[in-house]
Amino acid sequence: MSRRRKKLSFTDKLGLGLALAVVFCLVFAIMSLNKRDSLADPYRARTAAEKAYLKDLRQKYGGRHRAVDVPSAVDIIREACEFIDSSKKLKGVYMTDDAVDLLLGTAIMESDLQPRFQDGRGDAIGLFQIEYGTYRDLWNRSIKAKHPGLYDALLREYGDVKFEDLQRDDRLCAIFSRMKYAECPAPIPSRYDCAAQADYYKRIYNTAEGASTAQKFLEKRNRHLGNLTPKE
Repeated sequence: MSRRRKKLSFTDKLGLGLALAVVFCLVFAIMSLNKRDSLADPYRARTAAEKAYLKDLRQKYGGRHRAVDVPSAVDIIREACEFIDSSKKLKGVYMTDDAVDLLLGTAIMESDLQPRFQDGRGDAIGLFQIEYGTYRDLWNRSIKAKHPGLYDALLREYGDVKFEDLQRDDRLCAIFSRMKYAECPAPIPSRYDCAAQADYYKRIYNTAEGASTAQKFLEKRNRHLGNLTPKE
């Protein structure tokens, strides 16, 4: 004998319909929120492939595997700034003593002169701890569109620059760090004014969202350089 299926009452149907509507609204809200966040902050948006790539880099380069001494860091920075000048047929514009001192302080502050994938939850890499969003913005927008001579020179020297290349080649990482500062129209403060350089680093490089401070910049710089201030 077959059983007769019980018909749902109007109240049951109404309750089921409301439950399905709530589930649909929640799913739609979550999808809209994720899409809004990506559009609102494309700098931090990561595709699934990018997340997997960054996870792989963290496994390969996490921890402190090598160190750069101060004289070597200065040479790297000078070569990087001269490369930029040469690509743009300039002399003494990107390569200045003020820029060298600022980038040296930046490398000390960011990595303690130990190139690696960022400790903690971030996704920065290399001697200057270039964030993935910064790399992507500089390479795909700023350098390509605003500095075509440099872009072509980098293509000839390195090919299509990958994020991992900033870990492998300290000079390349320095070039990206210098171009990050070049996004700011304000001139780099004098190397003789360490406090002003520290403030400039915080405002342009670390930004208001960063965890560092101008005071930390000065303290770490002094630990590495023996509290030396250039003399005019």
